[in-house]
Amino acid sequence: MNNRLRDQIFNIESNKRPATKKTIFVLSLLGLILSCSYMAQPGIAAKEPEAKKKRKIENQYDWGNVAWKPQAKRLIDFPKDKSIGGLAIFNKPCFNHDEKLGRSVKAQGTVEIAPGEFVFYFPNHNFFLNPSLVNNLPANAFDGIVMRYASMADEDEGRSAKAMPYLARFTSVAVMDLEKSEMSDTGLRALKSMKNLQYLGLFANELDGSFLKDLTELKMLRIIILSNNTLKEENLQYIPLYKGLKVLNLAHTRVSTKALKFLAQAPSLEILSLSGNDDVKDDLIPLVLPLKNLGLLDIRRAGVTQAGFDKIRKARPDLTIMTYLNRKPGKPNEEKGSKTKEYETIFGPLSRDRKL
Repeated sequence: MNNRLRDQIFNIESNKRPATKKTIFVLSLLGLILSCSYMAQPGIAAKEPEAKKKRKIENQYDWGNVAWKPQAKRLIDFPKDKSIGGLAIFNKPCFNHDEKLGRSVKAQGTVEIAPGEFVFYFPNHNFFLNPSLVNNLPANAFDGIVMRYASMADEDEGRSAKAMPYLARFTSVAVMDLEKSEMSDTGLRALKSMKNLQYLGLFANELDGSFLKDLTELKMLRIIILSNNTLKEENLQYIPLYKGLKVLNLAHTRVSTKALKFLAQAPSLEILSLSGNDDVKDDLIPLVLPLKNLGLLDIRRAGVTQAGFDKIRKARPDLTIMTYLNRKPGKPNEEKGSKTKEYETIFGPLSRDRKL
């Protein structure tokens, strides 16, 4: 270290008493140590810090995990004389609520939930007959609710929507799976009190999307599954108001590219499914290319052409694109026929001839 550099670092004025050799040595050594320590910091030589590497999304279910604060021990007192459903209890938060992955118990009597455990509630017919049976349960009783196939006969019409105000009081819920529950837009408006909701699964219901206007205050909501509903295009204008939205599934919702102009105001999207929408064509390209956070785009059986697909792939090599383009002739049709037959077998009896 030369004298000028030493003077600049330690503010030594030349007109003061000359420093001793010992002092100069100590100060020089200290300056050398500081300089080496500074240069040893990772990446210090780079002009700018390296940008965070973008996460590669492999499939449409690559959602990550639930942002969940573990809870203390819980005692849940269900009715003693009858079960009002079932519980699936896990030792970690998850979107996959397969009961096989955790332990299952009846929602009856007193159930003890250990600290840090994650609880899904599956309502049964006794609950739907009298949903007020959950009124005395603590607001943090559940972390997820799965209500599927709520209407199995004509006399069950409307039960799922009527039950929602009773379930919406469980404000700890992060996951709400209402697949094929014959839910209505009116029923969903009750969910606006569920401030911790992160996942809302609405596959194959009776929705036009008007509920979207009412739930925009759910700041934690990051996954909305709207596939297989007949959405009104004007209701999609509310999607950009969900500022934390990462995953949006609009498969088989009969939307056109015109309805997707909202994408310009939804830069947070990471996964977007538009499969099965014939009117989503190559004019989609200028809407999705600017979405820098988008990691997966599903355009299977949409109206995007081979030329359009090639253009997206060239412009966004980082993007995982799900498509049946570039496959051997006949393969998509064979799969489509197989899937259609499978859906008819599974859902036919439940639709009561309404083709849901």
